[in-house]
Amino acid sequence: MTENSENRATSNSPITIHEVSPNEQSYSKFQERVSFKYGFVGLKLDKLSLTARIDEELHNQILTGEFELYDVFGIKEPNLTPNGELASYKGQFFYNEKENWYVEYTPISSIKMNKRPLKIEFTPSKVSKEHFLTVFNLLLPHLSDIACSTFHLAYDFERDLSTLKVNWPKAMYRPIYKGIKLETMDFGAPKGNYHITNYNKLKERADQGDSAEIEIYQQYENLWRIEYKFYNEGNIKKRVKKTDCLF
Repeated sequence: MTENSENRATSNSPITIHEVSPNEQSYSKFQERVSFKYGFVGLKLDKLSLTARIDEELHNQILTGEFELYDVFGIKEPNLTPNGELASYKGQFFYNEKENWYVEYTPISSIKMNKRPLKIEFTPSKVSKEHFLTVFNLLLPHLSDIACSTFHLAYDFERDLSTLKVNWPKAMYRPIYKGIKLETMDFGAPKGNYHITNYNKLKERADQGDSAEIEIYQQYENLWRIEYKFYNEGNIKKRVKKTDCLF
């Protein structure tokens, strides 16, 4: 791509605004070069899943209702076996919040599968400091053997990336169309440890976002996202040690 690529938005996008305001100090020199040359907008840690074991105190708090999770209808009730044992407890950490944390505790099935029984899933880029500290202070003292089982890195580009190609076998490529328009490309084995998803972020937010989000994204003419999705604790450890695997 050249710096004058036709796919770069030319209206009121952040890149265009910065281009006509060269004294703005919000970008480093490196960010500036990458933004103008490739249309790079930003990087986010888009999804993080942690697994852990919990102590007896938290287990009992779930059984007695002292520890509560929620769904859209209110407080969730734990699932018990006919013998009164705690089979599972799943729900949101906060009630009626857009920014949320999903918690899943499955002590019986996890023992059979030799897995950690607690799973916590959230979007770090959308987490408030207040909620982070609440979860941290309430849960962390009860957790042990913590591991990362999933994380997604999201790169946003002010480019039309519908023609992006990845040099992987065709069997690992799944295009998704809406009408005649290509909106999502998914690369990777269905049960593999590593996926790449490329999709039209502008269209996705226009279809699913609230009014505030739609207003924010209207500043772009093109906005596509590439997500690097890592799964499996062992694979993630290897990938983190090899940062060049992302490029």
